[in-house]
Amino acid sequence: MDYYKFINSKDIREHLIKISYKFTPEEALYVIHDSRSRTLDEKREAYKALVSENRGYKLKERRFEAFKGHTLESFVDAYLQNIDSFVEECKRPDDNAVYYAETYNPRDGWIDCQDLYGTFEECVSENCDEYCEKIKITKKFINTGKAISVTFLPNGTILDAQSSIRDDKVTDAFEMLYIEIPTPFRFGDIVKPIYEKAGDSKFHEPYEDVLVLTSLPHWDGEELKDCDPREVPRVADRAAYKRLRKSHLEEGDESDMLYAGYFLTDTSICCDHSVSGTYLDLEFYNDKLIGRGRILKALSSYLKNEIRLETLFALIKTVEAENTAKQIKEWYLDGMTDLLG
Repeated sequence: MDYYKFINSKDIREHLIKISYKFTPEEALYVIHDSRSRTLDEKREAYKALVSENRGYKLKERRFEAFKGHTLESFVDAYLQNIDSFVEECKRPDDNAVYYAETYNPRDGWIDCQDLYGTFEECVSENCDEYCEKIKITKKFINTGKAISVTFLPNGTILDAQSSIRDDKVTDAFEMLYIEIPTPFRFGDIVKPIYEKAGDSKFHEPYEDVLVLTSLPHWDGEELKDCDPREVPRVADRAAYKRLRKSHLEEGDESDMLYAGYFLTDTSICCDHSVSGTYLDLEFYNDKLIGRGRILKALSSYLKNEIRLETLFALIKTVEAENTAKQIKEWYLDGMTDLLG
């Protein structure tokens, strides 16, 4: 089975193919589930192939007993039964529930369609048009506030289903997985996550999600051996770094699969952890950096020891001065420069 095709990131997918990477059962389980472009039928086929390749495999126990007592086969069977029941329940008419829709296209992101409907079919027919690439229908129960959602393509092909109706260790178990998959990214690379944004994304800053990478959860210090300890203080204590990684492997979950880096805000450069996705969503940022975005290129060059610190400061000051002059002209002097003669 080609599990590579379930990796969302083009760059990570190509890297794994290049090195002929072999997934562990837990890794394959996660990447199949995590895919946003593959259909439920494609995922079902992949799950069954994974089971066939690993007969009798007992899943490693994770936090909150997520896989307790499950072989790979029993877990996949239980999970697919849950998904099928979610789809069936979402479509079933109910006087105590209302339906609403969200549609997705790459330009606008996810758009809340706002209106409420009494049936699944009515909600679909009123909101699925030629402009959307995906549609998500949510059935919300009036009395409890619980909800079931089904995401599918305009032709009706189901991509995914989710439910909050009951506590479900099987469906929630994927969040308890922590996996380490090789990536082509190195310290100082300029990257961007490819997650699907909400509908107000067109109002965001142009480089809001672009960052200069400084950390991935499975870097153990070797990747950072040539870095300046002043920029990456944790490099000075390799033992602590390795202990953290060991803790992730033993007790970590999806929330530990984060990354860190420098990114731009309106007025400064910040370094923080991502809160919007995992490192598996990262791709190289290959577009030309213009305006204040050039600061990211300068910072990348500095972190890779290609320029000196004083050069970095000079470049940042130059870019910020140009940006300030542009803003003054646009905000305050537009139409007034003729007064200067």
